[in-house]
Amino acid sequence: DTLIGNAGSDRLIGGDGTPVEKWVEYDWSFHHATIAACDMPALMDTHRNIFERYLRYHMLTLEFRGDVARREHDRMAELVVARQADAAVDLLTRHIHAGRDYVIASGKIPG
Repeated sequence: DTLIGNAGSDRLIGGDGTPVEKWVEYDWSFHHATIAACDMPALMDTHRNIFERYLRYHMLTLEFRGDVARREHDRMAELVVARQADAAVDLLTRHIHAGRDYVIASGKIPG
């Protein structure tokens, strides 16, 4: 299991009708856990601010990237535990951009 917990994300990805809100909760929990150990209040505030903005758009699409995002979370957890900061930052950057691109590509965001 990863920081996000595969059982919960497996149910979401499996399409059992679990609402997208639950995936967003898992997503928040994962990202929050990966930065909480830094003990940097400014970083936590920045994360909360960015995630709240992302959440608004994400909830408009009512979709998520599913297994791709979960695999990215799995790999990020491995990198964080191994203290491979540069690789973790690189993957996180790609993860954020892919999530943004996914929301935009949905066509559900008013222009």
